[in-house]
Amino acid sequence: MVDEKELSDAESVGSEAEEEAEEVTDLSS
Repeated sequence: MVDEKELSDAESVGSEAEEEAEEVTDLSS
């Protein structure tokens, strides 16, 4: 069973990575 804290940490890291990817896409366009 996955620990809720680990899951939320993974989600926050994933959302941060998505935001950075969007910023890079905006700069390159």
